[in-house]
Amino acid sequence: MPGEPPQIKHCWVTGYGGRQPGLLPGWRRTPAGNWEGRVVRPVPQGDRWAVAEDWVPAELLEPA
Repeated sequence: MPGEPPQIKHCWVTGYGGRQPGLLPGWRRTPAGNWEGRVVRPVPQGDRWAVAEDWVPAELLEPA
């Protein structure tokens, strides 16, 4: 039987466009030894919103 999926956490992403909400389903360590969070978040696209998935440096993330 498969294990439980990883817990998804709410977070704030600071970057282009200011501070935005996101969902954080996982982490990875880069070859340089830095941590990045896998983030799914809304991003403005013209007069609409789109959904983006990115690996974001840990220093740009904070708990919600």
